Amino acid sequence: MTVAGKSQAIASLETVRRICEHWPEMSRDEFRALLAPDCRYENVPMPHLTCTGPDQAYDFLMPFMSKWEAVDFTLPLIRGDETAVLVERVERFRKKSGDAPDVVLRSMGAFELKDGMVTHWRDYFDPRESAALAG
Repeated sequence: MTVAGKSQAIASLETVRRICEHWPEMSRDEFRALLAPDCRYENVPMPHLTCTGPDQAYDFLMPFMSKWEAVDFTLPLIRGDETAVLVERVERFRKKSGDAPDVVLRSMGAFELKDGMVTHWRDYFDPRESAALAG
């Protein structure tokens, strides 16, 4: 890999790390800066939940944060190059009302990138773990 390739690989890893560790607090403009205008975001276990573009992804993800707060996000594994990044995530959420136990969601994300922006984001997880976030 060339120096330029290594540099772009590092930039891709940083872009994905930023999304994975901070998506609950990101603004719509931050989504637009990191996701390509035609980016596809897919919750693979729920194929009907596919979004196109950063605005649709933002509009899908942010309603969860009206009831929940992000407590802890860890990335046990993140690997990739300039065009693809795979990341294992463990996300812990606490209900703002305090009337439910914390929800821990373990997931695996696959991110494809072009020109430093995410063009395809797929999340794989156990839908039984995420069901509590809908309530």
